[in-house]
Amino acid sequence: MRRKDLRRFTAVFPDLAEALRNSGVRRLLFAARPVRFETGTSLVQRGQLTGDLYLVLDGSVHLTADADRTAVLWTVGPGGSVGGSGFVDPGVAELYAVAASPCTTLWLRHDQFVALAATEPRLVQALLDFLAVELLRSRDRLATLFSRLRMENLA
Repeated sequence: MRRKDLRRFTAVFPDLAEALRNSGVRRLLFAARPVRFETGTSLVQRGQLTGDLYLVLDGSVHLTADADRTAVLWTVGPGGSVGGSGFVDPGVAELYAVAASPCTTLWLRHDQFVALAATEPRLVQALLDFLAVELLRSRDRLATLFSRLRMENLA
């Protein structure tokens, strides 16, 4: 892990970095793997078993419910995450996640998370707190989307 990786993570995820402090960020960066996705590449397929978390460092990811990826529900950018609910409770993915532009993520598997829980409880708690906020934002986005769709159908 290089210093620039630590600075980059801290700039993109300031609240999480503050909760983890430098040593926790270093441990997270050691456990997670940077993965680059080109535009159009799938991170997650609806219906696939998943337990992976992707922390978006740069670029953007579209979340869609349809296989042809035309109806974008929302876009996740730097500082956001993809796969949070499946990461906490592995299961079948409900949405498609596809790179909307070239993007770099930090990829953390559920089994790595479980292993960290045994030795790094503070890191795990900070990640869970971050994911709780992310999941609440997702819930709010979905509520807004469904409300808008309902209004369009009534019109």
